[in-house]
Amino acid sequence: MNVDDNHLVSPEAYAKMSEYMKQFFEPIPNELSDAAELELMGKEETIVGKDSTGSINTWAEEKRKSKEYLNEIKKLTKRQKNKLHLP
Repeated sequence: MNVDDNHLVSPEAYAKMSEYMKQFFEPIPNELSDAAELELMGKEETIVGKDSTGSINTWAEEKRKSKEYLNEIKKLTKRQKNKLHLP
C-alpha cells in the first residue's frame, strides 16, 4: 500500500510493478490481510478513503505520521549542521 495516497494493490498487481514504483509501497501487516482482501473485493487495486475508520486506513495514518516525524527530525538535523557549518 502506498500510505501517502492510500493506494492499495493486490500482491499480483505489486508483482507486476516496476522496481521504481515498488519503492513507494509498504507491505500490509499479516493481521490486516483479511481487511485488505475485503477492501480490494477481487480487484487488483483500489483507493482506501482517508476518512475511513477501518483498520487499514488507521494503519496507513500511523505510517504517514511516523514518516512526517522522521522528515521533521531530518530537517532539524540539517539545520543544525548548517548552523555549525558541518558537512
